[in-house]
Amino acid sequence: MEQAIWKGDGDALHRIQKELQSLKAWGPQRFSSAVQAVEQRQSEEAGVSVKYLLSAEFALLAQARSKLEDPNFYDLKDAFFLSADPIGIGSDKICPRDGKLGCALVDVLDRCHRRACTHFLSWTWGYSLNLVRSSMRAWIDQRKIDPNNIFLYMCFFVNNQYRILLDQNGAGSRNSSLKDVFGEHLQRVGHMVALFDHWDQPAYLSRIWTIYEQYTAVMLEIEVTFILPEVSGDSLLQEIRKGEEGIVRVRDSLCNVDAEIARAWCLEDEVQVKSMISDSIGFEMVNAKVQELMIAWVATMVKDYLGGLVVTGSRRLKRSGAQTQLLSSGTRLGEN
Repeated sequence: MEQAIWKGDGDALHRIQKELQSLKAWGPQRFSSAVQAVEQRQSEEAGVSVKYLLSAEFALLAQARSKLEDPNFYDLKDAFFLSADPIGIGSDKICPRDGKLGCALVDVLDRCHRRACTHFLSWTWGYSLNLVRSSMRAWIDQRKIDPNNIFLYMCFFVNNQYRILLDQNGAGSRNSSLKDVFGEHLQRVGHMVALFDHWDQPAYLSRIWTIYEQYTAVMLEIEVTFILPEVSGDSLLQEIRKGEEGIVRVRDSLCNVDAEIARAWCLEDEVQVKSMISDSIGFEMVNAKVQELMIAWVATMVKDYLGGLVVTGSRRLKRSGAQTQLLSSGTRLGEN
């Protein structure tokens, strides 16, 4: 039943229903309730595929709706959810989570672009469309990842924005416990992808939500993968190539963390997250834990860079040795 519902395979569901109805305990009402429960859970656990984020379909939709070449996701918030003409995407569809009108964006995607989340994306809506797409492309190219198999818990897509932006109530709204909801999702997914806009004074480290997400990942011992857009990645590599001076500059920039002055788009969110921090571990502890993670990231980048140099040098030596041996052998053959 699970796979049939994920795929939207009506024929398979019909066969399953017939098989179950042969059992006296499974009547039409029970089957319908079971399907509804699975649809609700899958909606809550679904992520958007990286394949869709990189698709021309999504890029064209974002540009057409926003009337901008490279909109950020605040622009898309208005264009996707608050628009009257055309109507908001999913505003006319029943939400499988609460049975009310207006569903999450992930619920209207083609079935192939939504499955159970594999990664939790830590990012900010201030990022532009091109920045997000460039980061995703660099990530899958460098890691040799199939974008069809990566599904992101990306709040813009997976949260029901009609409840958050318009109703201000219900599951996933600002009235819910942010700490509990966020922690549950992160633990369930089990792997975070942190999308940084740049290594030099990144906007990522000026936002209270992303700082808190990093802290939570550390405390829950969640694996974190850091990604950058291609241009920022190239800039980072150039800085590391400068040696100690460049590495120290990268470290100092990424360790410039101050949760107490970080901001959020929604003041209510900012107050609530900061209250959670100040009432528990305190800002200094959050800053220290995030700085530890940033230092570990810098160390990994330097290690990978040096490792790449060693591997490249080794290959060059092998090629050089092979050519020398071949030339030497050829000379001997010619002499004979």
